[in-house]
Amino acid sequence: MKSASKPSRAKGSAGPIANRLEAWNAALVRYRSALVPFLWVLAFASIVGTVAWSIPKLEARFSQDAISSEKAIAIEYINAPAWFDNGCETEVAARVTEELRGSSPFDPQRLAKAASTLKSSGWFIEVRQVQLLASGALEVDATFTTPFAMVRAGDTEYLVDVAGRRLGLTWAAGTRPATPHYPTIVGTQWAPPEEVGAQWKGGDVAAGLELAKYLAGKKWFHQVSAIDVSQFTQARTLAIVAAGGGTIVWGLPPNDHDAAEVIPETKLGYIDHFYTRYGRIDSGAGQLMDLRGDLVTLAAGKTE
Repeated sequence: MKSASKPSRAKGSAGPIANRLEAWNAALVRYRSALVPFLWVLAFASIVGTVAWSIPKLEARFSQDAISSEKAIAIEYINAPAWFDNGCETEVAARVTEELRGSSPFDPQRLAKAASTLKSSGWFIEVRQVQLLASGALEVDATFTTPFAMVRAGDTEYLVDVAGRRLGLTWAAGTRPATPHYPTIVGTQWAPPEEVGAQWKGGDVAAGLELAKYLAGKKWFHQVSAIDVSQFTQARTLAIVAAGGGTIVWGLPPNDHDAAEVIPETKLGYIDHFYTRYGRIDSGAGQLMDLRGDLVTLAAGKTE
């Protein structure tokens, strides 16, 4: 009898504990559906609060850095041509830095201002996109123009592209680097454009560039030091100033023609002959030569 009563007492004492555990489990099940969304809302609110607190701090710090920094803004270019060297990059970076000085990196107009400044520099035909990189530099996707010649006005030489648009580099006459080779248009009667990117006015510079483009690519083009347009307005005559010191009277621009002059191809043949024979386009004599007739006339009255 004693041994039979023990299981009954154990079962009776375990009943209240099991009932209590079941009640706790039931309570957790009832409140879990409401507790989990509450925890998610709490976590999301914490994240939003942290971001809302940190962004003004970051903006203030970056804005202060932008205001106080004197460093030029770094600019990276997509597919920049070889001629766009450190000098060009420095000049453009200085322009952009000056335009954006004191602006916050978070300014929504900052990239638009940078694009406008790049376009006004004269180095680009089109600026498609400017974006901010993680490094803080600006990345530029643009179509570059092509520097082609110098135009001398007074004591200054201005770099221009194939269309005669003024670019952003100038030198005191006679001080520009020897490379790359840019022939100089001399003798223009027109003042330089005031703004970079504007086209040189007057027909003499355009005519000189037309002749320079016609001669470009010839094996002796490096000996074409300048194109003299001083006689173009009155006589429509162009002349080539050779690196050896001689002057070659070319005559009309290649896209013009008069029955009194031989055709441009014949004039090229003359120069090819002198270069092959003497190694210099001015026949090695460094004197005045006239290519307009059937025979080349030298300054001393001789023909060849």
